[in-house]
Amino acid sequence: MKRPYRILFIFIFAVIFTLAAAIYWIVPILSVKVNSSISSLFMADHSSDSLLECESFNINKKFVSKFNFETSNGASISVLKVSAIDSLRNKGTIIFSHGIRRSKEIFYPLASYYSRLGFDCFSMDMRYHGESEGDFVTYGHLERGDLKELIDYIEKKWGINGKLILWGQSLGAAVSLLVAAEDSRVDGVVSESSYGRFENVAEGYFRLMAGFNFKPAENVIVKRVIGLTGLDPETVSPSIAAKRINIPVMIVHGGRDNKINPANAYEIYSALKNRMSSILILQNASHLDIWESGGDLYFRRICKFIETL
Repeated sequence: MKRPYRILFIFIFAVIFTLAAAIYWIVPILSVKVNSSISSLFMADHSSDSLLECESFNINKKFVSKFNFETSNGASISVLKVSAIDSLRNKGTIIFSHGIRRSKEIFYPLASYYSRLGFDCFSMDMRYHGESEGDFVTYGHLERGDLKELIDYIEKKWGINGKLILWGQSLGAAVSLLVAAEDSRVDGVVSESSYGRFENVAEGYFRLMAGFNFKPAENVIVKRVIGLTGLDPETVSPSIAAKRINIPVMIVHGGRDNKINPANAYEIYSALKNRMSSILILQNASHLDIWESGGDLYFRRICKFIETL
């Protein structure tokens, strides 16, 4: 083989090998080991979340506590509690769940506001995040059990008076929807930027790395993640779970979300049964700036939704 052709052959082989390695190994690992050094090369660093202090949001420390509970499969989960400021007018309980690479402290601003309205507010580090244990992210396969067991813990230790509301972002929104489909104690859900099906997550990760979508490669990624985590795509897909949700749900999504397409929001919403459910597309918002983009008008709409529960 002549030298120019040999070099071309080596180059083509290297490209094919690199693509195969990315599809079979790098992207699946990236998908489940979201806090690994590899993931840090492609994902935004939100480690500063855990450094947020309650005083920065006008929350008196005497209303804040932190505890851990152990799940039935042996993972220690870390949780923040911000108690209702006026316990005599307790309206209920809100459990906040964060997204990929975030921490429980990001919900201090919401806990500050809703604790003053009379809600006990809880925020947990999802497994494999923050101060919680876990080997990897399982996209609801294990996380929905963690959230249900947190509800058990809260109910046993403090009781759940008034309404129980689940409020999640991205992965946390997906998990909240999965739990709402299974747990009759939940009265309402606020879902921000959730994906509709697990396969959509694989599409997003592949597009993040390659800049385009390629279905055969995404199918390989899905199968590899299933092998790594044991998840069943059918049981961790919110748009499928939504068919079993009978309570009001508010679906919120950014119109400029380039990680999870807004079509996911419509897919979930169309499957919901409760007529009090609603969908809000914030046209100028992207994936994780819902609060900033929506502003006071957004939170007033959320409050109105909660009042109707």
